[in-house]
Amino acid sequence: MKLAYLCYWDLAAGDGVARKIEGQAALWREAGHEVDVVAVRPGHRREETSAAVAAVDADLLYLRYDLFLPPVWRLVRRVPTVVEVNSDDRAEMRLRGYGARAFNRVNRRRVLGAARGTVAVTAELARRQSGPIAVIANGADADAVPTLDAPANERPRAVFAGSPMMAWHGVDRLVELAAAVPEVDFDLVGPRPGDVPPNVTVHGTLAGEAYWAVLARADVAVGSLAMERAGLREGSPLKVREYLLAGIPTVIGYDDTDFPGEPPWYLTRLAGPDAFRRFVADTRGRRTPRAELEPRLSWRAKEAARLAFFDRVLGIRYGSHHGDYSSTEPHSEPHG
Repeated sequence: MKLAYLCYWDLAAGDGVARKIEGQAALWREAGHEVDVVAVRPGHRREETSAAVAAVDADLLYLRYDLFLPPVWRLVRRVPTVVEVNSDDRAEMRLRGYGARAFNRVNRRRVLGAARGTVAVTAELARRQSGPIAVIANGADADAVPTLDAPANERPRAVFAGSPMMAWHGVDRLVELAAAVPEVDFDLVGPRPGDVPPNVTVHGTLAGEAYWAVLARADVAVGSLAMERAGLREGSPLKVREYLLAGIPTVIGYDDTDFPGEPPWYLTRLAGPDAFRRFVADTRGRRTPRAELEPRLSWRAKEAARLAFFDRVLGIRYGSHHGDYSSTEPHSEPHG
């Protein structure tokens, strides 16, 4: 099958989204498909969109939802399309002006309304869409995540990795938690809050060996703590997948798509300082079961599910693209 991935993103930035897109394309090629990735750089949409659309020659088009210009709308009508939804665009638009909100309403009709199917990264987002849909949470590149042994710290140590200026990461809540549990040391990677208690070490942005060296010292890790600020209660952040694959028990502030129902012993929702202390005490010296987690969290598992959904919406295996599909596991069947 000839697949085209069209996105409004700067792939040269090498950020998490760029790595995800490149990883998806590599695994699609590994599965035997011909794949072209066509990227339009932010800030260059007007001059680059038409050329990008003209470059698409595919049996199926994959889009990461964005505010697309009309040439993309026409392309979606011409080529069978699946759209990936990563956020609640309508909630985000409420923070912008009337013009952006009005344009997004038209864009949704022209893109999502004409698509053969939608891939949502959470079940919560899937419930806000219509038509054939798969729930495929974000994954991580398991080959790039080392297996970390449990450290032998005199004092328990927690790590939080985030990005600056992302309110839903809840850095303020992490700082409050650290102040409430002074017996735990915290490593903060990425954001640089101005005022932190003495048990917090602020590292700024780290990459490669320096990043993994900080994580290797952690007894527990902490994920996003304020997802509701983005209008969401559920998520599947990359950093949490990296924590868990590396072996670190993790505290989060939302429902994780890949762990519906009662979470396993190595994952918990933050429920105050006392619960955090208990989680640290219960999991200290233990590491997560990587062999069990890779089939659930790795890019390879996610892309197997995505390619199966492509076949389904094109009718290759199932003869029809009608109905709802949920694919949090690689081989789940359509339902609904």
